[in-house]
Amino acid sequence: RVVVDSEVHLGVRMGLRLCKAHTRWVPHGDLQALEEVLKTGPVPAEKAAASKDVRPQRTFLIVEALCQRTGRIAELKEIVALKEKYGAFLILDESLSLGTLGGSGRGLFEAAGVEVS
Repeated sequence: RVVVDSEVHLGVRMGLRLCKAHTRWVPHGDLQALEEVLKTGPVPAEKAAASKDVRPQRTFLIVEALCQRTGRIAELKEIVALKEKYGAFLILDESLSLGTLGGSGRGLFEAAGVEVS
């Protein structure tokens, strides 16, 4: 399962079109909508084990650090908090933020003071 910001760039959109994952789009920068989608959750492992037709799922969040279409910077601390709360994996596109954000140009993680793990 993939949860995607609605304003991601064309390269991400094309990749999602080619993959077979269940994709949920959330309004750009709307943390409440993001949390509502995450609350629905993927298929839990226990339910998947009970039925051979259902597989356990992981949830991936795809967000651009610096949005190409709007110029808006993602609210990384809040997104990371939601990711950890609901057990999702974050894919952060830093292609435009590297070299432009942070004290030494290391991107949004550095600018937001979020520890990379």
